[in-house]
Amino acid sequence: DNKRQHYVPKSLLRRFAVDFETKRKPRQINLVNLASGKIVRGASLSEQCYVDYFYGKSLLIEKALGQLEGSHAELTRKIIENRSIEDCDGWSIVQMLILQKARTLRAEEEYNSMAEKMARLWPHGRVSEEALRSVKIRLKNAANHNVATTLAMCPILFDLKRFLIINETATPFIIADNPVVQTNWFGRVRD
Repeated sequence: DNKRQHYVPKSLLRRFAVDFETKRKPRQINLVNLASGKIVRGASLSEQCYVDYFYGKSLLIEKALGQLEGSHAELTRKIIENRSIEDCDGWSIVQMLILQKARTLRAEEEYNSMAEKMARLWPHGRVSEEALRSVKIRLKNAANHNVATTLAMCPILFDLKRFLIINETATPFIIADNPVVQTNWFGRVRD
């Protein structure tokens, strides 16, 4: 019934599974809970990075994301096999990355935090500070709003250069529940 809605696609998590190299579909992943320091070896892959009805019970967003995930999984497979990024895949890469950045629990929290700050500005001066602080403001289906807003902004990212990082060391890459890293090259500190 699509109740279990992943905010990091299982197709992406499978690439980091401990049984990825087997002939069958990978089902286990090692994990570390940074807050508790707990290490779990061979955790169920399907039990990671999901929330029941994260995108709502209507399932429209969940089903649309499922279709995109299929094409993104194929694109990821192609890039890994070819060890290169084709120019024709630029739109899909931008869409895949920005979508993944927008759909995590952290992204939902950041979106809600921004919405709460904006909502608190509106009655400022007409409502006491104490009253404003006593109310927690949240958007219903914040993840859906964030995904829609982010996908609409995709075209402004087409001018970014794409780089493929190939790991040629014995230390494997890892993945997190918030797997997209962004930086501002122009915001770096120079010595």
